[in-house]
Amino acid sequence: MKIAQQEKQPRVAEECVLFDKCSAPVCPVASGGVWYSDEDICHNPWFNKDKIIRNQKKLRKVKATGVFTREKLINMKRIGKTTKGETVK
Repeated sequence: MKIAQQEKQPRVAEECVLFDKCSAPVCPVASGGVWYSDEDICHNPWFNKDKIIRNQKKLRKVKATGVFTREKLINMKRIGKTTKGETVK
């Protein structure tokens, strides 16, 4: 997928060039949200080094299961094969 060039980093989700096509449930510039490891991750290159995006990619790599809140994605210290999100009731 070719990503449209964006001259400056978005400060709110609506400023992102991918906003209308995005299916990522957790956005680096929006508040709240929950994410399952089989769901989409933000594709905007501006956020490749964002802690949320890095942690989502690590969780996907270790095949983590469960649901991860935005806060949990930000505050995670270690991610390994035994890392699990919250269970859904």
